[in-house]
Amino acid sequence: MMYNAKIIDHSSHFYCIWKKTFTDIYIYIYKKEKTLRSTKLEIMAPSKVILNVGGEKYTTSIDTLRAREQGTFFTDLFARQWQAERDPKDESIFIDRNAKLFAHILEYLRTGAIPNNVKSDETLRQNLVIESDFFRLPKLENLLAKPTLPGTTLLEKL
Repeated sequence: MMYNAKIIDHSSHFYCIWKKTFTDIYIYIYKKEKTLRSTKLEIMAPSKVILNVGGEKYTTSIDTLRAREQGTFFTDLFARQWQAERDPKDESIFIDRNAKLFAHILEYLRTGAIPNNVKSDETLRQNLVIESDFFRLPKLENLLAKPTLPGTTLLEKL
């Protein structure tokens, strides 16, 4: 997405054109139709993001989504090389996943923990393992791993 703005300083006849992408601003300054200089300014990506997951909107920060683990879906989503398509109405990013399960994923990303009731609900736990695999969150997958009891064998776990 690129935004353009033209600023004219009438007193000195300088023209400044801003071209803004998701992560960069380019400023071109003109005087009497001659380029005086061109400067690229680095800016940080917006810290707040709206995710539309399965039709449910979640507002969080990019830092929350990237801080807990490396090499995840979210680190790729907000990488400088890849720009997510955003809804023009609210700038949200659509992710076609289960919204109710994502609430648990986001809570994990915020706190680093999952509630005990999640671990005790076998269907929910298994569904969250699938979601944690999709979002590439191996630490969450480990937290969701079925607990092993002393004296069990690998065959008994399967």
